Amino acid sequence: MLARGHKVSMFSNIEHKRAIESCGITFVEAGPEVNYAGCIGNPNFWHPIKGMGVYWRSMLAPSIIPLYQYIQAQQRLGKSLHVVAGPFMLGARLAQLHLGIQLTSAYTAPSMLRTLVAPVCIAHTYWPRHTPRFALRAVWKVLDHYKLEPMARAKLTAICAQLQIAAPPSNTSIFDTWMHSPSGLALFPQWFAPRKADYPQGMQYADFPRYQLDALTDLSPALKNFLAQGDPPIVVTFGTGMAHASVQFSVLQTALRQTKLRAVFLSQQPAQLPAQSEDNHRFIYCDYAPFSKLLSQCAGIVHHGGIGTSAQALAAGIPQIIQAHGHDQFENARCIAALGVGQRLARNAQINDVLSALRRWINNPKHKPALAKAQMLAKSSSIDALCEKLEAA
Repeated sequence: MLARGHKVSMFSNIEHKRAIESCGITFVEAGPEVNYAGCIGNPNFWHPIKGMGVYWRSMLAPSIIPLYQYIQAQQRLGKSLHVVAGPFMLGARLAQLHLGIQLTSAYTAPSMLRTLVAPVCIAHTYWPRHTPRFALRAVWKVLDHYKLEPMARAKLTAICAQLQIAAPPSNTSIFDTWMHSPSGLALFPQWFAPRKADYPQGMQYADFPRYQLDALTDLSPALKNFLAQGDPPIVVTFGTGMAHASVQFSVLQTALRQTKLRAVFLSQQPAQLPAQSEDNHRFIYCDYAPFSKLLSQCAGIVHHGGIGTSAQALAAGIPQIIQAHGHDQFENARCIAALGVGQRLARNAQINDVLSALRRWINNPKHKPALAKAQMLAKSSSIDALCEKLEAA
């Protein structure tokens, strides 16, 4: 958007300031009460049910007033704003309703779109095709009544009183239709998560905004040497923010020792990686590697199901074994399985479960047609087309 002549500001927590400003984007701090480190450091953040509460208290609720007031200040300066925000950024939705700003709800993953049309994952539970709508409606009603509304309603009402604006009506769920702007953009393609009848009518599909800047970073000499020494390895990672996956890493390492496969273990929290011993010729342990350069040289990936990692693996044309833990990861895993390019492992998967998945997916020629088709579609994604849809919104 900068290259297309727009002025761009990004509202985020302080930990991302350097990365944002290095791209030439104006950084807007989300405020001192936003506790990013405490959020991702809390083991419950990665729980399929408890995670949303941690996210709300640590990140979402503290950002509402700073975002609303920043938008209000820009408006008072006479600036014309087009705000692009995830639907959980409720400060932007309040600004749309009470300040009249232009807002596009940006959906980074399918799980942000509540649906009564199965198949779908709600939290970690899979609801198969032909599940009656009344059953899913009842599930959402229970979640709203016992979890989401008690979590957020009183806090949001107090915030609105502080801002001297009307709170959301009590007869609607905050996290159902209320939080969505009439204009929305899915930051994933329709072939990944086909449109369902109850998706917001004003939502358009775009493409994965696949991270490309890592292409400017080279693979480390040690990793280059490892890749050159044998068959393509598999990658094992649970995401940048995960610091509580030591058990999962250990199970995967133990399972891999019973195969002839090589592996690249990735984590920015090295304390959770398994011990490095006699396996140095088959395993390598790294804190970071650019996926745009690494994955195309690998035979598969075991990961957490984050949407960015999923998109990079699709573009690399490799099978995905997904051990989801929270948030959007379960529904992302379901979409990957529906494409025929991977499967989901249980959160508590044991060694035999891992071995079964590895035998099914790694170096299995029967999956090549589905992988090749998904790779072709993923590689055709266009950041320019996404920007054009934003400009037209």
